[in-house]
Amino acid sequence: MGPDAFADYLASINAKLTNLNKTVAYLAVLEVHFAKKVEAYPGNNESMRELEDKQRKLARLRAQVSTLNAFHTNIVKYWSNMKERIIGHVVWAPKIDANVLPYGYTRDFCVIHLDKEKFKDGFLGNTLSLGVYAVLCLPDL
Repeated sequence: MGPDAFADYLASINAKLTNLNKTVAYLAVLEVHFAKKVEAYPGNNESMRELEDKQRKLARLRAQVSTLNAFHTNIVKYWSNMKERIIGHVVWAPKIDANVLPYGYTRDFCVIHLDKEKFKDGFLGNTLSLGVYAVLCLPDL
């Protein structure tokens, strides 16, 4: 990422944190409201369900805020320097091949040698992500 893309990325994290914090504040107000209703009308099951629902949502959102804050801190600490954002280099990149038969697709790819130090935590090895449902494991070359 270049300087502008990195700044935009940090801004998007901050915007997400702002939205999450606003939602947490709103749910906290609702939690107090329903807690007062439960206290005033102990047999009101609907208010109790609403209170429990708000408490579950609050716990989930607070965990998201905590995780996103930790992620933001990590990004700022380890990736702010542009040289630290270099994760590898292109080893081979053939020319773009337009209208590849039989389906007329454009073929544009490259082989990249990744700096393993950048991926030492949680790196799956030589893989290709095909979305959240599949990861293709390739042999180490």
